[in-house]
Amino acid sequence: MKIAIDAGPLDRPASGIHRYTQSLLAALARVDAENEYLLLGLHPGSDAAGFGARFHERRSRGRLRARAGFVAFRDGADLVHGTNYVAPFRARIPSVVTVFDLSVRLLPETHPLRRRLWHRLLPGLWRRACRLIAVSEHTRRDLVRFHGLEPDRIEVIPLAAAPRFRPVLDPQVRAELRRRHELPDAFVLYVGAVEPRKQVTRLIEATARLRRAQLRWTLVIAGDGSPGYRGRVRARCKELGLIVGSDVIFTGRVSEEDLPALYSSAQALVYPSVHEGFGLPPVEAMACGVPVVLPRNSALAEFYGDCSLMVEDASADSLARAIVSLAERPELRARLTARGAQRARARSWEDVARETLSVYGRVAAEGARGRRFDPAASRGRLIAPES
Repeated sequence: MKIAIDAGPLDRPASGIHRYTQSLLAALARVDAENEYLLLGLHPGSDAAGFGARFHERRSRGRLRARAGFVAFRDGADLVHGTNYVAPFRARIPSVVTVFDLSVRLLPETHPLRRRLWHRLLPGLWRRACRLIAVSEHTRRDLVRFHGLEPDRIEVIPLAAAPRFRPVLDPQVRAELRRRHELPDAFVLYVGAVEPRKQVTRLIEATARLRRAQLRWTLVIAGDGSPGYRGRVRARCKELGLIVGSDVIFTGRVSEEDLPALYSSAQALVYPSVHEGFGLPPVEAMACGVPVVLPRNSALAEFYGDCSLMVEDASADSLARAIVSLAERPELRARLTARGAQRARARSWEDVARETLSVYGRVAAEGARGRRFDPAASRGRLIAPES
């Protein structure tokens, strides 16, 4: 097969979708020695080399979403995979689309207006796709419930921790990381976007409660967000009497190379997001030997319910109590660390790649059995030819 893949997310290193696309392509290169791949939508100067000789780049000045189907068809692809929610607007070949979550539909107030407007177009595009890949059963149920998509067109393929996420035990490496980022010896970590859906302000409020409980673990926030929201988060620190740079440290985006050592140096990862389709930081932290605190919601409960310290809500009081429990109960930390490591080892990106290849194969096989793709059909189905 010749498979076209939207590699545009590789140009956005801060996003979880970048990490999905990067990890999937790297794993496909490891497990697939037969198929060819066209990487669509790369900007000039993007760093996407190194996947192998069977991966051919198709660069452009703009995003190829509007023309992805045409480019894939022109270059002889058997199908096109949209890695970032989007199927081609027009296509002469079948498409597969990955959908991570429906938070824009369910929690529109936590997303910027431009994203909300763009996501209004997506259900129509999803109906045109031959298969959808949901990263959790939770997302699959949401697609069926809120958009009426056929369950048999949606494949659930959960994600995994990339191979680089392993415990970093070398004290010199960890000391160098703390020196460069000016981190203390003991800290609670948050990794991810600094945006309303992640409820970072709740974690800051929990940190203020930890001070009253005489627990001096610093909160480290590793991630970026819009300047306006970052300003509101810092203002909340000031309102609560927390000192930025001491009680709360904002590292900004941390490089992929530094993340394993950052996870490994933390006392715990706390990820108070109100809604996730999967949630990569928790499994990455678990792979690095760090206990995790999570709210019991969305796909977080689906994947991490038995290997994390779950709170029934993400209130500041609940988060603070959970962190204090980890500090005061070493046996709890040890148990969660062991369960989390087991959870992280249970699945690899090679598994994700093989299951994704299986989806590609089924879509291509339907076409090879004499069916044709009808881009004008409302559901985007592969249909039998007319007699």
